[in-house]
Amino acid sequence: MATIEMRLENAARRVREERVRPIRLGRGTYLVASSSLPGHGYLVHVDADGAIGCTCPAAEWDFPCKHLASVRQLEQQDVAAVA
Repeated sequence: MATIEMRLENAARRVREERVRPIRLGRGTYLVASSSLPGHGYLVHVDADGAIGCTCPAAEWDFPCKHLASVRQLEQQDVAAVA
């Protein structure tokens, strides 16, 4: 069985390989395209306290997903650009 660390690494790898790019819809809300369902996307929400959630099936099972990983990477880039 995959550990949470393995799942996080896999999600980050898929973001790089599939070039997943979130679209910022508003403060703390992003749309990330589905790779398995063309024309479909998932909403990712980031709360003020940093809690993050996604509407995809993996996240509903509390598994790290590439949608969450892509938003985290985007937010880290935004923070680095400001610093």
